[in-house]
Amino acid sequence: MKELYSENPLKAFGACQELFTDYQAYMKSWSLIARRSVAFANGDQNPSTYGASSIIVNNQPVTNYKFEQEFLGYQTNEIEPIVRTLQSYMTRSRPSVVAENDGNDESAKAIAKVSEDVLNAKYELDNEFLRSREASFWLLTIGNVFGKDYWDYNSGTYVNKFNEMTGQWEQSNETSGNNSVGILTPFHMILDHSVLDFEKQPYVGDQYVVDVDWARQAFDIDLPGYTGKASKIAESDTMTDVMMTLEGMKFNVPYLSRNSRDTSAARNKTLIKELFVRPNKDFPKGRMIIFAGDEIVYISDAEIGSPYFMPFERTMWHPYTFMKFEEYVGRFLGKSLVEQLVPIQMRINEINKTILLNANTIAKPNIFYPEKSIKTGVWDGSGSKMIPYKPGIGAPIPFNGIPLPEQFFKEKQLLIDQMVRIAGTNFVMQGQTPTGVTAAAAIQMLLENSNTQYSDLMGSWEYFHQQRFQKKLRLLHRFMRYPDPALRKKLSLMSQDSFRYQKEDFIGAEDLSDGLNIEIERGSMIPKNESVKKKSYIDLIQTGILGPGLVEDSPRGQKMRDDLVKKLDLEPLENEQSVELKKALWENGNMAMGQPMPISELDDHGLHISAHKLQAQDPNFIESKPPEIIELMKQHIAEHQQQLDLQMEQQQQAQMEQQMMMAQQGGQPQAA
Repeated sequence: MKELYSENPLKAFGACQELFTDYQAYMKSWSLIARRSVAFANGDQNPSTYGASSIIVNNQPVTNYKFEQEFLGYQTNEIEPIVRTLQSYMTRSRPSVVAENDGNDESAKAIAKVSEDVLNAKYELDNEFLRSREASFWLLTIGNVFGKDYWDYNSGTYVNKFNEMTGQWEQSNETSGNNSVGILTPFHMILDHSVLDFEKQPYVGDQYVVDVDWARQAFDIDLPGYTGKASKIAESDTMTDVMMTLEGMKFNVPYLSRNSRDTSAARNKTLIKELFVRPNKDFPKGRMIIFAGDEIVYISDAEIGSPYFMPFERTMWHPYTFMKFEEYVGRFLGKSLVEQLVPIQMRINEINKTILLNANTIAKPNIFYPEKSIKTGVWDGSGSKMIPYKPGIGAPIPFNGIPLPEQFFKEKQLLIDQMVRIAGTNFVMQGQTPTGVTAAAAIQMLLENSNTQYSDLMGSWEYFHQQRFQKKLRLLHRFMRYPDPALRKKLSLMSQDSFRYQKEDFIGAEDLSDGLNIEIERGSMIPKNESVKKKSYIDLIQTGILGPGLVEDSPRGQKMRDDLVKKLDLEPLENEQSVELKKALWENGNMAMGQPMPISELDDHGLHISAHKLQAQDPNFIESKPPEIIELMKQHIAEHQQQLDLQMEQQQQAQMEQQMMMAQQGGQPQAA
C-alpha cells in the first residue's frame, strides 16, 4: 500500500498492477452471477457465461447439450414486472433540494438560494431523471451502484480569447469544460473489498474502454502531472475478465446469448484505469493515477494531490458515491433483489415445462397396437407415440394422458406470491386491485404498507442523491471558469433573473464555504397518492385553515387561488381579474431586467399597484437588483397611483355633479 505514495513512478506502477490483479481475481466469479441477474431482469432466462457456450444453472455452467435443450422450455417472466414496478416507484418523484448555510447574513442566504437554483437547473440539463432510472436498474439487478460526478475538460464550448496582435476576439482550441455524470457498477470499480465501509476505502477507482485515438488526444496535455506518454498508448492486447463480461453484455442479443461475446468489442480499444488514493500525512491532498493500456499517462505529486480534494466536514478526495440495495453480512458488495428471485423463477420455469409436456401428452395420447395389425394411412399416430405389443389379433387402443394434480398449479401460484412478498411489491403497488379488496381505504392501507416496507431503501436512495448533488455543486463552483449559456438561460427562466449578481459571482469563485450543506428533503422521493393529496387540500379549504386570503378580491387572493389550482392539477379558469394579474406579473419580469413598461388606459391600476408592490417589497428582489431597477419599479408604481388618483377624482366629481342635478330637479316644483 505504501508504494502507491512512492515518488518513483515505476514503484507506484508495480503496486497498482499488483492491486489490479488481486482485485480481478476476486471479481471474476461475482461478475458471472451479476451477468445472470441482469439477463433475467431483461427477460433472457437462458444466460450464458462469458466465453462459454452454456447456460448457468445453480451458479454453475451447464455443458450438457441435451439438458440445455430440455431446459429451454416454456417460460414466464415474473421478475421483469417486479423490477419495472420498483423502478417506477423509485423514480416517480423528483428530489426536493434544500440548501442551508450557517451564515446569518443576507449574502450567505443568497448563495444558498442560488445553489438550490443551480442544482434544480442541472437536474434537467444533466438528464438526472434518466440517470436515476439507470441507477435504480443496476441497484435492483446487481445490488450495487456507483455515481461518478466529475469535471470533463473535453466538453463544453470552445472559448473565445482576445488576440492582442489583431485586437479581436478569436475562437481558441481550449474548451470551457463542464460537469459530467456517470452511473457505474462494480464491473467498473477498483476497490479494496477487505474494507467494508466505503467511506474508509484506502483507494477508489474505475476502469472503462475507449478508442485508442480518443485516449491519445485526451491525455496529450502539457500540464503538471501528465507524463507525456499519450502517443505511446496502444491497443490493449488482453482485457480483464470482468471488463470482457461487461463489454460482452453490450453486444448481447436475448435468447441468443451463447454468441454474446463479440470479438470486435476490443478492436482498436484500450483500457483506461483511474485510481484515487486516500490522503495521508505525505500526500495531504491524496493522489490520482491514470493508466491507459500499459502506460501511466498521469500521476500527481504531493503538491497537486487529487483534483477532487476539498477539505470540508467530510473530506472529499474522489468523485464517487456508493449505494447498495441490501447488506450482505461480511461482504462489501450488497446483494440484489433479482439475485434472490432467480432461484424461484427457475423453479417456476420447471413447473411451466412440466405443464407443457403434460398438455402435449393429453393432446397426443400413446397408442398401443398389436404387431402386424395396423395398416398404413389408417393409424399413424399423428405425432403420438406408437407402442407395439403381442396379445394376439386386435385393434389399436389409445391411452390419454393423466392431468397434473391441482397441487402442482397451486405451487406455481405460491411461488409467484413468494416472489412478490420478497420484493415487497404487492398488487396495489403494481396498479392492480387485489382479489376480494374493493374498499378504497383498504387499498390505500396496502399502498401505505408498501411505502413503509421501502422507507429504509428510499432513505438510502435520497442520501445517495444528496451526496451526488453535493459533489456536483462543489465541482461547478470550483472548475467552472467560463459561463455556461445553457445553465444561465435555465436559471433565468426559473427565477426570472433574480439574484443575477450572485449567480455571476457563483461562476469562477474560489470556493464555497464549508458551512453550505445540500440536503434532500426527507420523504420527497417517496411517491404520494394523488387522490389523498387532493382531498387534503379540499379539507384545508373547508376548515378555513388556508385563511381568508383565498377568497380576497385582490392580487394576493388571485395568486393563492392559482397556486391551489396548480396543486390540484387543474386548469385555471380565465377571467378578467386573472388576465389583468397575468399582465402585471409579465410587467414585473420585464422591469426586473431593466425594461420600462408604459401605463395603459385599460389597466386596472389598483390591481397593478398591489401586484407590483408584492415584488418591490420582496427582500430577494431588493437584495439582488441594482438601485436603478428598484427606482424604475417605484416610478412605475407612482404612475399607476397617479392614474388611480385621477380616476378617483373624476369619480368624485361625477358623483357631485349627479347630486347637484338631483337636488335641482327636486327643487323645481316648490319654486313653481
